[in-house]
Amino acid sequence: MPHQSIVLACANSVFLLEMRSEIEKNFEAEIIETTDDKNRFWDCLKEMRPSVLCISMDLLDSIGQVSQIRKLAKRSKVIIWGEDNIVQAVDAMYLGADYYIPKGGNIAFFFQKLLMITGLRRKSHSVWASKLDGFLRDHFTDPSLKLSTLCDHFGISSSYATRLFREHIGMSFHKCLSFYRVEEAKRHLAETKDLVYEIADKCGFTNSNHLIRVFFDFTNMSPGQYRKSLKDTDWLAYNLSDHSMPLPLSQPPMPSNPLQKRIFRYDNNSVTDFAAKDVFKCTK
Repeated sequence: MPHQSIVLACANSVFLLEMRSEIEKNFEAEIIETTDDKNRFWDCLKEMRPSVLCISMDLLDSIGQVSQIRKLAKRSKVIIWGEDNIVQAVDAMYLGADYYIPKGGNIAFFFQKLLMITGLRRKSHSVWASKLDGFLRDHFTDPSLKLSTLCDHFGISSSYATRLFREHIGMSFHKCLSFYRVEEAKRHLAETKDLVYEIADKCGFTNSNHLIRVFFDFTNMSPGQYRKSLKDTDWLAYNLSDHSMPLPLSQPPMPSNPLQKRIFRYDNNSVTDFAAKDVFKCTK
């Protein structure tokens, strides 16, 4: 089932924010609009085609407007919530509402009924992990980025986020953050003539010493040694297909990469199989 798109409209802005937060945090649904303004609500009906439309009676001038909503939102599930009034509920249903939820309960009551009506699916752990990883990829160059930044953004606890990183991404938050920064530093070392302190600034490191220390932890080389190794391995750029080429006896072995254990193997003094494309930038 594809993610459901939802429009929430209510004059109570606090209730509206609580509903949006609860749905986005826990369920596979897209909130395409929340509004507490009458005019904006009617504009939404003309511009959007949500799969679910939730509208509070306090945003309508009369029960008769439900029929107008039905005409504009022909393919949406129209959910009205209002006073605990059986006559109003019957009228709303008669005029085109699919469901009527009484306001008698609190947000938990409304949310329970909404779930029963829409069949929203709870987000799986892998969905959360994917969101965290995507956020990290987009913001790793921010030197102030912390685990708490992600937790505040997605509204989840630090213990849950830590578990997601370890169990679904395969490394801690700090190691994952450092990995993306080191990979970006590699790109700058390969493609630019930027100095180390300039690369550190662009990749989210606090200073050049921070970059050098973390870079060595991942590659067993300093940034300068890594850049030099790219020049030393130009002879490997001849072909990354099935070709073989003599291995010069004077050529030193390639440095190992801790993230990719096997880089190449020797067969009869020739390089016949290697996976250097993810580790070294080769000049075409």
